Amino acid sequence: MTNLTKKKGIIRVPFSRLLKLELPELAERVMRIVDKHDPKVLKIEEVFELLVDEQPQIDNLNARYGVHPLSIKLKPMREKLLLKVSRLKLDLNVASKSTTDLTKDAVIDLQLAIDRHLLKLRSSKNEAIMNRKIAQFLHEHSTSEKLQTAIEVLGFTPVIDSLQSAHTVVRELLDDRLALTSLRPKESSNEIADYVETALINLFKQIEVAQLKNKLVDYKPLIDELNDTLNVFRNLINIREANNKRKAEEKKALEAGGTVDEGDDSTEEPGVMGASRMFVAPANRNFAPEAEGHSSNGSGEDLDQSLDQKKTVASSGKLTQLPSVKNEDENSNSLN
Repeated sequence: MTNLTKKKGIIRVPFSRLLKLELPELAERVMRIVDKHDPKVLKIEEVFELLVDEQPQIDNLNARYGVHPLSIKLKPMREKLLLKVSRLKLDLNVASKSTTDLTKDAVIDLQLAIDRHLLKLRSSKNEAIMNRKIAQFLHEHSTSEKLQTAIEVLGFTPVIDSLQSAHTVVRELLDDRLALTSLRPKESSNEIADYVETALINLFKQIEVAQLKNKLVDYKPLIDELNDTLNVFRNLINIREANNKRKAEEKKALEAGGTVDEGDDSTEEPGVMGASRMFVAPANRNFAPEAEGHSSNGSGEDLDQSLDQKKTVASSGKLTQLPSVKNEDENSNSLN
């Protein structure tokens, strides 16, 4: 019997149907297994190191970023800033009800400045415009002696100082959030996953070829352990597919006015396919969404995003689509 006929193959897994968090878990398990069997002795060290070099990419295949921590801090500070503007308008309204010869012109000057810059801030729902309008008002205050005099005459200096302070805090939080978000990976999860998949495929090919070249080295223990690991992930895919198929059939039966058989709820574990010596290049696909919060490349929220926006709740009857491997990404560049 020749060495070729004895050659043991590594089973094939459809990487494109793994979930976003399953792929890095598989990659790290493979690395631990190969490292345990000593890649140097197995004469696959160089290709194994190519997979190890992808560790930063593996780490980047993480859960969605969700809402940025600084966005949580921003929400109350935005509200505080708008309350400072409202306080200024309210105080001016009170002052206008009891004007004197000394305060009459001051009320008019301040009212004109407010009308130019601070009207309908809430209704704009655009953070960039809101911040720009407040900044223009504060700039006019710092450059116009007439406006400064009006504010001093009315005794509104503490109110303006408080408004200035709140505006500075909001701008600093926005800058900090942008700086932190810019550190996130710029590549999409699809691209990152392709690097990892390619490194895995190349390693598996190298192991199979090494068997032919190094007849005195026993690769069976390594391949057996890899196949057992790959079967775990392939069965996850098969069970997920079976569950989605069952749900689709139940939904179709309900829509047709029929009844659903609730006999045995258990899902039979799909059988394991035979070994294959071929590995297919990564396919184009999207990660299936998971329960976490977008990012994709991790980017998530729009600078002008209103945190008060109502969330749309999906209908409970909506069919969950069959997960496919790369749809869990970032919305990305959002500054969640």
